[in-house]
Amino acid sequence: VHPDDRETFRARVQGAAEKRAAKEMEYRIVKPDGTVCVIHSAGRFIFDNDGRASVCIGANRDVTEQRYDQDRLRQAYEEAKSRELQLEMLSKSAQAVMETRSFEAAAVGVFEACLCATGATAGYVALVDKEENESCALFLETGSQKCSVPRDTPMPIRGLQAKAHSAQKAVIENDFCKSKESELLPDGHPWLSNVLLAPLIVSGVAVGTLAIANKTGGFTDNDEKLALAFAQQLSIAYRNDQDNQALLESEYKYRTYVDSSPVAIIIAEEDGAIVDANVAASLMFERRRSDLLSMSFFDLDFSNGSEGVEQIVEKLQSEGTFSGEMKMTRPDNSEIEISLRARSLTNGHYLIYCSDITKRVSLE
Repeated sequence: VHPDDRETFRARVQGAAEKRAAKEMEYRIVKPDGTVCVIHSAGRFIFDNDGRASVCIGANRDVTEQRYDQDRLRQAYEEAKSRELQLEMLSKSAQAVMETRSFEAAAVGVFEACLCATGATAGYVALVDKEENESCALFLETGSQKCSVPRDTPMPIRGLQAKAHSAQKAVIENDFCKSKESELLPDGHPWLSNVLLAPLIVSGVAVGTLAIANKTGGFTDNDEKLALAFAQQLSIAYRNDQDNQALLESEYKYRTYVDSSPVAIIIAEEDGAIVDANVAASLMFERRRSDLLSMSFFDLDFSNGSEGVEQIVEKLQSEGTFSGEMKMTRPDNSEIEISLRARSLTNGHYLIYCSDITKRVSLE
C-alpha cells in the first residue's frame, strides 16, 4: 500500500470490521518496479461464533487505466470550456456515455456531438479487428454526398489511421485531396477536403478510430484537442461496454454455480419475500421456483411453525448470522430434517443455505 494511503487504509478496514459493514474503497499500491497503481477493493468480513472477524472475502480490481482515462477526460473538458457550444456538446456526449450501456448507442451520441462541436460534416466511428489488421465502421455519415461503398466494408489499417494508432494521437490532413492517402480511398467514396482522425485508446492499445471530415476552413489545434476528448469518451464507453459484458458473463457463471449446487440456496428480503432460489431449493421444498419467488420465507412450513422463522430473522438482524438444525414439513406432508445456515447481506437481504440431513439424523 502506498505510504500516503496506509493510515486511511487501516482505518477503513478496521472500521468495516467493527461496524460489520461492507468494505469498499480505493487506494494506491506501489509495485516492486516503483509503478503506482490505483486499486478498487470491495468485500465483507465473515465472523466466527465469537463475533470476531475471521475471514474477509472480496475482490480487488486495478482501476488505474480508468482513473487515468477520467483524468484525461477532465483535462480535455477544462481546455474546451471557454466555448459554450463545445462545452454543451461535450456534456451531451458524456451524458450519452454515462446513460447508455451499449457502445454503439453511446458512439452515435458522442459522434453527433463531435460533429456539432467541431463543425465537421462527415465521418465515422470504427472498431479494430486485431486478427485481420483492419477496422470496420459502426456507422458512416457522408453529409449531403452520396456513397456507394458498403458501410461494413473492412478498412485496412494504413495511411492516416495507422499513423494515429501508432502515435496514439490525433492526426490532421487539411489538404486531403492532394495527399497520398486520398489514393487509398475505394471507388464510390465521398470526396474529402480535410480529415481528422483520433484513436480510441484502452489500456495503451488502439481499439478504434473517431474520424471526422469536411470542415469549412480546415481543422485547428483546438479541433484536435476536442476530437481527442470525444475519442477518450468513446474509449470509456468501450471499456464500460466490455465491463458490462464481463458482468453479464459473471452473472451467468454465478447463476450456473448456484443452480448446480446440491445445497438449497435462497435469497430473501428483510421482510421475508423470496427473491431468488436455486434448483436444489425447488427440489428440497417440493415447489417450483416460480412458486417460491411468490412466497415469503415465513411461509415455509417448519415443524415449530413461523416462530422458528422469526427466531432466525431476529438472530440475523441482531448478529448477522444464524446456524441451526430443525424440521420442516413439505407440501406432501413428508417431514425432513434440515441444517440451515444464513447471514445478512449488505443490501438488507438474507442469504440462506439449507441441507437435507434426514439420513444423518436417522442414523444418529
